[in-house]
Amino acid sequence: MENEVELLKKQIVELQRENEILKSGNVFTGSSREHDLLLRLFDSVKEYVYVADMETYELLYVNRTLEKDIGSCTGKKCYQFLQGLEEPCPFCTNDIIRNDPDSSHIWELYNPVLKRWYRCIDRAIPWVGNRLVRYELALDISDIRTAEEEMRRFRMALEASSDAVYLTDLRTGLFVDVNSRAYTQLGYTREEILGMRPEDINIAVSEHGLEPYLRNVLDGRDEGAVETYHRHKDGTLLPVEVGLRRLTTVSSELLVSVARDISERRDAQRDLATRLMYERVLSTCARELLSQFSSLNAMHTTLESLRETVDVCRVYIFENFINDDGQLCCRHRFEVCSEGVASQFGKSELECVPYLPAFSRWAQTLEQGKALSGLVDEFPEEEQPLLRAQDIQSILVLPLKVGGQWWGLIGFDDTRTMRRWTQLDEQLLMTAAEIIAAAIERNRAQKQLEKTSREAEAASRSKSEFLANMSHEIRTPLNAIIGLTELSLQEDLPEGVGENLRASLSSAEALLDIVNDILDLARVESGKLHLEEVEFSLPRFLGGVMRVMRHEAERKGLDFSMFLGRGLPRELMGDSGRLRQILVNLIGNAIKFTEEGGVNVAVECVSSSGGYIAGVQRVRFTVQDTGIGIPEHLHGIIFENFRQADGSITRKYGGTGLGLTISRQLVEMMGGSISLRSEAGKGSRFEVELPFKVAETHACVIEEGEDVPEVLPLRILLAEDNALNRRTMILALKKLGHQADAVQNGAEAVEKAALKRYDCIFMDVQMPVMDGLDATRAIRGFTPDTAATAPDVHIIALTAHALAGDKERFVQAGMSSYLSKPVRLEALKKHLVQLQAGAADGGGADAPLMPAYDAHPVMEPYTGGQREAYRFRRFLVTVAALRESLWSAFDRGNLLELHSLAHTLMHEADKMGAPRVCVMASRLESRVRDARPEEVRPIFLLLMDAINHLEHELLKIFPDARGAEGHHAG
Repeated sequence: MENEVELLKKQIVELQRENEILKSGNVFTGSSREHDLLLRLFDSVKEYVYVADMETYELLYVNRTLEKDIGSCTGKKCYQFLQGLEEPCPFCTNDIIRNDPDSSHIWELYNPVLKRWYRCIDRAIPWVGNRLVRYELALDISDIRTAEEEMRRFRMALEASSDAVYLTDLRTGLFVDVNSRAYTQLGYTREEILGMRPEDINIAVSEHGLEPYLRNVLDGRDEGAVETYHRHKDGTLLPVEVGLRRLTTVSSELLVSVARDISERRDAQRDLATRLMYERVLSTCARELLSQFSSLNAMHTTLESLRETVDVCRVYIFENFINDDGQLCCRHRFEVCSEGVASQFGKSELECVPYLPAFSRWAQTLEQGKALSGLVDEFPEEEQPLLRAQDIQSILVLPLKVGGQWWGLIGFDDTRTMRRWTQLDEQLLMTAAEIIAAAIERNRAQKQLEKTSREAEAASRSKSEFLANMSHEIRTPLNAIIGLTELSLQEDLPEGVGENLRASLSSAEALLDIVNDILDLARVESGKLHLEEVEFSLPRFLGGVMRVMRHEAERKGLDFSMFLGRGLPRELMGDSGRLRQILVNLIGNAIKFTEEGGVNVAVECVSSSGGYIAGVQRVRFTVQDTGIGIPEHLHGIIFENFRQADGSITRKYGGTGLGLTISRQLVEMMGGSISLRSEAGKGSRFEVELPFKVAETHACVIEEGEDVPEVLPLRILLAEDNALNRRTMILALKKLGHQADAVQNGAEAVEKAALKRYDCIFMDVQMPVMDGLDATRAIRGFTPDTAATAPDVHIIALTAHALAGDKERFVQAGMSSYLSKPVRLEALKKHLVQLQAGAADGGGADAPLMPAYDAHPVMEPYTGGQREAYRFRRFLVTVAALRESLWSAFDRGNLLELHSLAHTLMHEADKMGAPRVCVMASRLESRVRDARPEEVRPIFLLLMDAINHLEHELLKIFPDARGAEGHHAG
C-alpha cells in the first residue's frame, strides 16, 4: 500500500515538471503567435487548466480537459462556476500571487461541485495586453487522499494492536514495516528491526529457513496460528503465537505476520498443570491420611508423594514441645529423603531444637500461620549453621496448626540446587500442611474418643453390673415377700392378720413397680430394650387395660370411661406389652392426681377420612382427667428423669418421676409422639400418637362410639354332636356377647381350629369320628406356622359325667378345665369371665395344689464330678443373662417366651441336680399355659427366688466363678 502512495507521488513530480514547461509563459510577449502556442500547450495537458482575471475573477480561458468535464465557462466567475461559492475563495483574496508573481503556489482544496480533492498549482503569467493574470493547474488527488487516509487508518490499527505486526517483502525477505509493539517487545528500535529478516528473530525460521515456514501460506492454505519463539535482543526467548497471511498489492507481495506474546498463557498452563498435579497428590494424601493416620506407613507414604511431586531432596515434620527448662522447642517426628541424600532422622541435635534465640524468627512467623522460604545463603547468620550442617541450599517451611494451635512444622529441603520457591508452591504446599494437620487433629480426637469410649463402656458395664446386682439384691427379698405373702393369703387367717398381709403385699408390689421402672429406664437408655411386632386385638387389649384401671378408679370414687372412635382396626400389629405399659402409666397418673371427677380415655384414628389406611394406621390415645393439672412453665420438665411438677407432689402422692420418662422414650422408640395440654387446677390431657401395621387378615373396623365391653367378646369354637345341645350352647354364647362357631365331631373341630383363630374351645368328650380327647391332643400338637389357633388355646371339656379319674384323663389329654352337663347360663358366664380375667382353672373342680416351696432342696449333694462341675460353672456364667431374660419376658407379658424359658430351665435344672428350680420351672410352664401374666406372678417370683438361692449355694463351691458372672453381665 505504501508503494502505491509512492507511485502517485511520482506522478505528482511529473506534473510538476509539466508545470515547469508552463513557465515559458513568462516569456510571452503578447504576440498572437506566442499566445496561440501557449494555449495549445495548455490544451495538451491532461489535467485541468484555467486562466482567470486576478481583479474580476472572470474566467479568461479553460483547457479542453476542463471544458470537456464541466462545459464552456469562459466569462464566468471562477469561484462561482468552479467551486459553487458566492464569494471569492481565501486563496484568491490573500494577494499571495501579487506579492510573489514569479513563484508557483501550491494548495489543496475540496471542490464541492466536482466532489473531488485537488492539488492546485497557481502563479501569475502575462496575458494579452501584457497584463498579469492567474493561471491554475489542478491535479485530481482524490485517490491519493483516499490512499493516504487508508494508510493512516492502517497505521493507527497497527499501533493500536497489542500484538506485534510485521510486514515482510517476499521478494527481498526484509521487514518493510512493523508496529511499535513489534520492536519494543524484542528490545529494538524501529530503524534496527526494519533492516532485519524473519530468521533474525524467529527460531523456527532460523532452524529450517523461510520457505518451509511459509510453504502453507504461499500455497494459499491457512493452517491457523503456530506457536514458536522470538529471540529478544538480549538473547532470551519469548514464546509467541504467530498468525501468517499473504497480501498481494499492485507492486509487491507481502507477508503479514501477527505475533502474540503467550508468556502469561504458558505460565498459566504450567501453573495449571502444577496445580492439577498437586491436587491429585493432595487428594491421595488426604484419603490416605484421614483413613488410616494411625499407621506410620500412611504418613511416610504421604511425605514421599509430596517429595516426588515437589521434586525436593528431603521432606520432614517437627513437633513442638516444652522442655524441662520451660523453653519452646521442636523435635524430629517424620522424614523421607530422595536416593543419595543423607537422612537426618535420629540425630541428637534435631531431637530438641530450641526456637530461641537462633530461630526466633521462625517461631514468630510460623505461629502467625505464614511460610518461610528462600536460599540458606540469604538467611540470617544465626540460622545458617544448623541448616548448612544438613547440606540444605534452599528451604521451604510451613506451619502445622492443630486445633487452632501451632503444633509444629513441615519442611521441604533442596540440597542440590539454589531453588527459588514460587507463590504457587507455597500456596499448594500450605494446603498439604493443612491436610496433615487435620489428620493429626483427627488422630488425636480419635484417640481421645477411644479413651472416652473405653471409659463410657466401663461406666456402662459398671452401671449394668450395678443394675443387675440391684435387680438381684432387691428382687430376691421381694420375691420371697410377695410370693409367700400371696401364698399365705390363700390360707384361712384371722381378720387382722389378713389385713396386715394385704397391706404388706401392696407395699411390696409398689416397691417392685419402682424397681421395674428403674430397670426399664436402664434398658431403654442402654438400647437393650427391643420392640416386638405381634398381632393383637385392639378391643380385647383395651378391655384388659380398662378392667385393670377401673378397679383403681372405683377405689378412689372416680368415674372412668373409654371411648372408641369410628374406623379403628380391630386387629393391629405391634408391641402390645409396651403399649399397655404406656397407657397404664398415663391412666395411673391421671387416677393418682385426681381427687374428684373422673378420667376419660379416647382412642381414635388420626386420619380424618375415617377408616384405616392400608398397611399402616396412626392411632391417637387421649387420656384426660379432672385432676390437679400442671402449670404451663413445668410442661417441659415432667418428661425428664426423676422429675415431677412439684416436690410437694412427691411427698403427697409418691412416685419416682420415671413413669412419664419411660412412656416418652417408649413412644419415641415406637415411632410416635406424646404431647401435653394442661393448666394448674384444670386437669391434664395427654395425647399419644403411634403408628401400627394393620393385620390384613382382619380388616374389620370398630363402629363409632362402640363401648369397650366389660366381658370382651371371645372367638369360641363348640364341638358337640347333639344338635339340640349345639343350638342351646350357641344361643347362650351369643347372648353373652361372644362369637361362636359349631362343629359336630372332633375331626371337624381340629380342621376348623387349624383354619381360624379361636380364643376358647368347648369340646364334648364323647363324639363320633373323633372324640374330644383325641381332638384335644391333635390341637395341642399345632405349631404357629401350620395352624391359626394357638396350641395353648383354652380347651374346656363338656361331659355329662364327672367321675373319679375323669379329671386326670382330661388333663393328660391336654384339656384346661371342664364343665358338667347340662351347662347352666350363670355357670357358663362365670367360667368365661374367669377365663378372660386369666384365672379360669377348672369348672368348679379343685385345681391341683402347688407343693410347698420348701418341699424340695435347692440342690443335690455335690459329688465333685467333672461334668457336674462344668454344668454348675456354666450356669453361674449364664445366670445373669437368664435372670434378665425371664424378667424381660414377664414384664412384657410375653407368655410364649416365658413358657419356652421355663421349659429350657426345667431340663437344665434336672441335669444339674437342682430340684427346687426344676419343680418351680415345671410349675411355671404349666401355669403360663393357662393364665395371664398377672396370675403367674406368685410362681414366677418363687422360681426367681429358687434361682437366686441356687446361685448363692454354687458360689460357695465355685467362688472364682463370680468374675466370669460379672463379665458376662457386663
